[in-house]
Amino acid sequence: MTAKTAIGGKIPRGQRFIPNFIIYRVLGQPKVDIEKWKLTIEGQVKRKREYSYNELLSMEHVRLVADFYCVTGWSVRNVVWEGIQLKKPMGKTTFYLTLNECMLSRWMGIP
Repeated sequence: MTAKTAIGGKIPRGQRFIPNFIIYRVLGQPKVDIEKWKLTIEGQVKRKREYSYNELLSMEHVRLVADFYCVTGWSVRNVVWEGIQLKKPMGKTTFYLTLNECMLSRWMGIP
């Protein structure tokens, strides 16, 4: 697999490559009850949709390799990403407006 790199194949300004991820755990390692966890798509949608962890696992998975650029200035080359593409569950949703952005919130129980 060939890694995807920033637009134009160059590292973004202010980034530096490091060998591994920096794990930030100010709040400790999160404990997630996967029996209760769900992905919720709501807001400017015709109908709120919720997917359990197991429903997401049953969707088609993809694997890709791409460089990772953290907003704090460090980067890691050739990271293997595996899982579902967000467009799968979102593709089953009817939006009222053209969606240009989405926000992930309340992960780890943080409002």
